[in-house]
Amino acid sequence: MNESAIIIELLDRNGVVVTRQRCTDLPVRLGRGYDNEVIVDDPFVAPTHLRIERREDGVLVARDTGSRNGIHAVCSGRWSLLQRVSKPSSEIVLTPDTLVRAGHSTFRVRPIGHAVTAERIDKTSHAWEGVRPAIVALGLLCVLALFNAWSADTSTQENFLYQTNIATVVGTMLVWAGAWALLNRLFGGRARYGRHLLIGTLLVVASLAASFAAELVAYAFSIEWLARYGSYLSLALLSVAVYYHVGTITPLSMAFARRFAVAFAVLATAAFAMYRYSTEHQFGDSLYLSSLHWPAIRMVAPIGTEAFINATADLKARADAHRNDNAGGEEF
Repeated sequence: MNESAIIIELLDRNGVVVTRQRCTDLPVRLGRGYDNEVIVDDPFVAPTHLRIERREDGVLVARDTGSRNGIHAVCSGRWSLLQRVSKPSSEIVLTPDTLVRAGHSTFRVRPIGHAVTAERIDKTSHAWEGVRPAIVALGLLCVLALFNAWSADTSTQENFLYQTNIATVVGTMLVWAGAWALLNRLFGGRARYGRHLLIGTLLVVASLAASFAAELVAYAFSIEWLARYGSYLSLALLSVAVYYHVGTITPLSMAFARRFAVAFAVLATAAFAMYRYSTEHQFGDSLYLSSLHWPAIRMVAPIGTEAFINATADLKARADAHRNDNAGGEEF
C-alpha cells in the first residue's frame, strides 16, 4: 500500500461526502478542466483552480494557482446555513479535518491510512418500506374518517357525510405525504412515500386521540386550561412528526432533524399564539369547557344553584365596575 497516497473528498453543503478520489502521486491539480487529476463540475471553479502538494518540510498544502475566486479555509467545523470561511489565501495547510472551499465546492484531504469509526447499528425497519406501510396507513385513515363521521352524524339516513369525510381525510394525507416524498426524492435520492404516509397518518391518529383524552380529563375534573390549550398539544405532536419526516429524508443527520423540529415547534407555536390573540384576544381555544361528555365520568361535585347565582352576581358587579371605569375616561 502506498502510504503517501491521499484521498480527496468532495462534500455537499451539509457536510456529507459526495465523491472520494484516490490520488497516488503528488502534486494533484483540482479544477474544472479535463486535464486535472480531480475534476470539479462547478462554474465558480477555475480550469485549474489549485494544486495539492507537499512542501519541503513534508507538510501537505493546497496552493491557489491564480484563480479569480481564490481558496478559503472553512473556519467553523460545524456545517450550517451561515458557514464562515476565511479570507482568500494563497496557501492552506491541510490536516485530515481541514475544509477548503474553492468556488462553491468544499473538499478535504485525508491520508490513505486515516482511521474511520465503526459501522453504525442498523435500526431501520426495512420491512416498513413501500407498499406495506402505505396499506396500513390507508386502512387507519379510513377507520379514522369513519369514526369522525360517526361522531358528528346527527341523522340516520344520509351517507354523504361519511363519503365526504373519508375523501377529505384520505386526500389531505395523500397530499401531505406526497410533499414529503418529493423532498425525500430531491434530497435523499428516493421517495419513500409509504413511510411518509404512515408517519402522517400516525400524527393524525395521535393528535385526535390526545385531543379527545384531554377533553375527557378536562371535563371529568373541570381542568379548564387543559381544554383551552389543546391546540398547542397538537402542534407539539406535529413537531414530532416533522422530526420523523426530516429524519427519514436525512437518516445520517438526525441532529439536523432534531434542530429543524425544535425550530419548527417554536415558530409554529409563536405564530399560532399571535394569530389567536389577534383574532380572539386570547391564547387559548375557548373561554370555557364547550364539550359535554358522559355524566358518569364527571369526578367533581356539581355547583349548587345558590352558589351559581352568587357567582353570577359577583361577576355582574365586577362587569359593572369595569364598565363604569371605562365610561369615566371617555369624553362625549
